[in-house]
Amino acid sequence: MKKIQFAFILGSIIISSCSQWSGMDLVGTWEATNILEEDQPLEVDYPSVRLDLKEDGTYEYTGTLNYREAGKWSTKSNYLYTRDTLKPDGEQKVVFIRSYSPDSLEIQMVEAEKTRILKMVKK
Repeated sequence: MKKIQFAFILGSIIISSCSQWSGMDLVGTWEATNILEEDQPLEVDYPSVRLDLKEDGTYEYTGTLNYREAGKWSTKSNYLYTRDTLKPDGEQKVVFIRSYSPDSLEIQMVEAEKTRILKMVKK
């Protein structure tokens, strides 16, 4: 089973690394439509989860429970890098871009050692 999972993940990375988009294609406001944690949907107010990527390389993220981030963003290959400048430590975060189209974005991250997939649409 683990060999099948590894092959699937590796195949997904290889296929997605051939994508035909650039970081500037991600510019815009994205709103969550679904959030999966360990393949189970989270019950949250999806419209409150937003990611605004600006052309000048800055971003704003809002989540549930009045969570907010803002700072600098960039991409490399199929990864989105963010650095929250609202916090003094400002650690860099990295998420994997699983899929992109001009009107939808799907990113994968690890939160508290659990895989989380965030599906978004462009507003």
